Amino acid sequence: MTIISSATTATFSTSTAGDNILVTTNGSIINSTGYAIQTTGPVAYNVGIQIYGEVVAPNKAIQFDGASTGSFFGGTEVFVAEGGIVASDGASALQSAGTDTEVTNAGTISATNRALHFQAGDNIVLNTGTISGLSYAIFADQISISGETEIATAGTLQGSIYNQGG
Repeated sequence: MTIISSATTATFSTSTAGDNILVTTNGSIINSTGYAIQTTGPVAYNVGIQIYGEVVAPNKAIQFDGASTGSFFGGTEVFVAEGGIVASDGASALQSAGTDTEVTNAGTISATNRALHFQAGDNIVLNTGTISGLSYAIFADQISISGETEIATAGTLQGSIYNQGG
């Protein structure tokens, strides 16, 4: 497990299957140019990310590449705790381009475009916090790998929802 317990501006990138990343309440990844957290494919699956601090970047705060097309194995799980922040003033706060993704949010996920963008596979969103996008709170088009997205919320969704099952 990788533990980020202080402030950093470097992109955290992994291509290791089964990697676990913990951003503590004192930890932050605030990148001014690209991604804050990125998994690169085709083998970066079964990655777990827990965020208690801040993950912020101008393009995409979290980018999951996984497999770009075709079949893949496993998935990625993201947990944003109460008080945790995932934010982007660009494309998406979280974009999943090649892996099944489960997002459990009790904190804040926000972006100026799409807060959550799922381009592949089967995805689950469990929200008791705030998911906010000026264009879309959740945009699920599954254009890379077909699948469907399930959404359950007892929290706040600000922005439109686009959900196209594959």
